[in-house]
Amino acid sequence: MFSFLQAASPYLALQAQEKLLAHFLKRSTFEVRNVATNGMNYVVIQNKQKAILNNHPGRAQTAKKTLVMMHGYGAGLGFFYDNFDDYADYYDQIIAVDWLGMGCSDRNARKVPRLHRLHTMLPNHQDCSLQVTRKVIDEFVDGLEELREQENLEEFTLAGHSLGGYLSGQYALKYPDRLNGLILISPPIFTRPVEGAAGREGRVGRTGVYAKFPLDTQFRNMAHRPWSILLIFGEQDWLYYPEASLSVQAWKDAFQKQQQQQEQPATQRQPTDQKPKEGAELLMVPDAGHHLYLENPTFLNRKVIEWVRNEVFR
Repeated sequence: MFSFLQAASPYLALQAQEKLLAHFLKRSTFEVRNVATNGMNYVVIQNKQKAILNNHPGRAQTAKKTLVMMHGYGAGLGFFYDNFDDYADYYDQIIAVDWLGMGCSDRNARKVPRLHRLHTMLPNHQDCSLQVTRKVIDEFVDGLEELREQENLEEFTLAGHSLGGYLSGQYALKYPDRLNGLILISPPIFTRPVEGAAGREGRVGRTGVYAKFPLDTQFRNMAHRPWSILLIFGEQDWLYYPEASLSVQAWKDAFQKQQQQQEQPATQRQPTDQKPKEGAELLMVPDAGHHLYLENPTFLNRKVIEWVRNEVFR
């Protein structure tokens, strides 16, 4: 009855990934790679014309503008198939990654023992849940850092969706000097709804998904953040938080206060027509829900590139 079903295997998963990218990438080329130290699967995507110019023997080698894209829970890098071409038109390269344990990446955790052993190893059982969470976060975040080291990226723009957005934010907190911009797409970054906070159309606390280590307060308290944050939700996003606009304003205020403190005296400043960075922005994507990168990719891609031009590469 179920003879059409095939057993899952790394080979078949990679084969499916290659077929999908070969079909949907029209203006870009891709190369499948693997992190030698942890088995993390990823692809490097380049615009075809840019790839020819950038790889020309006589061209001086400069740091490439790089966007690293991280998928959400239980997904894979192929979910961004409708975004790669547009972003590759602007960036020199896109690196799309399968988180460890998902997609075509390795399933074997290295830093986190099996949970039944971990519970007995932790002395404070009351805080066991928080300690387990922190160890799991570090497993993902440090795996991404190993990829950065292998690709020799001095700095890059990091974008993540849903759980991938949360983990990308945790990476930004642990390795802030690696980034030039952070894009959080529908991430679970809050602990609980703010009392009396109402979002678009009066929605209050629709979701029950909250973070044990909230990025919201961590970004408010983060000192010396040189890069801007773009927070994105779909207008029909089930994971939208009504306090998102309050958080973005707080991130923006903290960023601009820090920038003002670092400014030179007015008598020493060079005249410029360039507007200062905003530091944080909230983008609502119309006609889209949680998977807004699939539901309204044209709008999302255009707005993200506009933001990158204004806040990352000025």
